[in-house]
Amino acid sequence: MSFIFKMKILLTGATGFIGGHLAEALVQAGFDVRALVRPSSDSALLESLNVERISGDLTTSAALKSAVKDCQYVYHLAAQRTQPGLSRKQYYETNTQGTANLAQAAAAAGVV
Repeated sequence: MSFIFKMKILLTGATGFIGGHLAEALVQAGFDVRALVRPSSDSALLESLNVERISGDLTTSAALKSAVKDCQYVYHLAAQRTQPGLSRKQYYETNTQGTANLAQAAAAAGVV
């Protein structure tokens, strides 16, 4: 009897330009890919790649906990881009605090 272990990778920012290409490359390389996806994002590419999607964002602890569960690695590409009308607080919550939230969730789950 042989067992094949398929490594599971969490990818944030998978609906972006670079993240989408990384998702494709990871799937083609044979990895099991899960993506944290905001409900407002277009995830058509991820659907076509059969990437598992967890709905949420970097500020949602329950979504982060689900996203990192059973993953061995995390590729973090998500970020709040500059947009008119967004406050410094909104950038901080996603880019700084969100990254810290993801790191804490990953560490708690034993992710590398």
